[in-house]
Amino acid sequence: MQNSDFFKKFLKNIKNNFPFLKNEQILLACSGGIDSMSMLHLFVELKKYLSIDIFVCSVNHKLRKKALKEINFVKKECEQLGIDFFALEFDDNFWDKGKKNLEERAREERYRLIFNLANKNSIKYVATAHHKDDLIETLMMRIFERGTGIEGLKGILPISKNNNITILRPLLDFEKKEITEFMSNKSYVEDESNKDICFTRNKFRHIILPKLESIFGENFKNNLVRLSKATNNEMIFSKELALNFWKSKKNDKGYLLLREEIKSYSYEFWITAFSKLFQEYRGFSHSQKALKDIVSFIFKKDPKESNYHPFKIKRDKKSVQILFENKKK
Repeated sequence: MQNSDFFKKFLKNIKNNFPFLKNEQILLACSGGIDSMSMLHLFVELKKYLSIDIFVCSVNHKLRKKALKEINFVKKECEQLGIDFFALEFDDNFWDKGKKNLEERAREERYRLIFNLANKNSIKYVATAHHKDDLIETLMMRIFERGTGIEGLKGILPISKNNNITILRPLLDFEKKEITEFMSNKSYVEDESNKDICFTRNKFRHIILPKLESIFGENFKNNLVRLSKATNNEMIFSKELALNFWKSKKNDKGYLLLREEIKSYSYEFWITAFSKLFQEYRGFSHSQKALKDIVSFIFKKDPKESNYHPFKIKRDKKSVQILFENKKK
């Protein structure tokens, strides 16, 4: 594999974008499919260059009869490669509530199991096999199906955090066709559910995106990737500006906004500013409706207070106080 052009590109990507992995432990999430198995083979080769320790896990969602067979396939591959393997599974009653929001519920439970395993074994890094085509599908789903805001246009990030776990997506710069070519002489399992267009993602993957690409050409995908990266850069920039703004207003009890200062900024400014403030303390913002209520609240001058977790907001003629509910941060 040392002479593989694909591996050389992968190695360069790791050195440029994930240099912190040297001498670290990494948990690879592998389903046995072509994407995750390509990641496994690439990381096995990567061990020679970065002295990393690899662990692998597979999750049985208990939705398909072939799931156990796929997990055993990954287990056998890991045994042959001398890599520690962990089998995870959903509870037997997980699906008792029906199949509403099936994809999202499965995703959340899958990550919960993986993160618990990583924490239990003191592993800081978890790697998934998301690639460029996954990013494009995600963006399209968010735009056309869910009506995303700016935050959603970031798409899938190469590095993200979940508490003390860092999630890595080292294949995000590579297209599916590159992975397929790399795996042409290697074993993997086919998940028949990936072809079932009852699942929203598969509709985009097999019907909508191929049609759009046939109309607009390959640049269609690259343009979406550029949009995602540009949006992420803008979000980082605005977040840092917002945090600096709120830092200048902070005191021992929370934040203080003078009435003249409130009037000096636009309604739209305060919507974004409060969104960033809540994201900092909650990990996510309130809804747009709640944010509009908050901004409307601070523009009024009659004495009043209102609670928006984790703050109590008090207004009067001279100022607005944004107080921590527990009076301490």
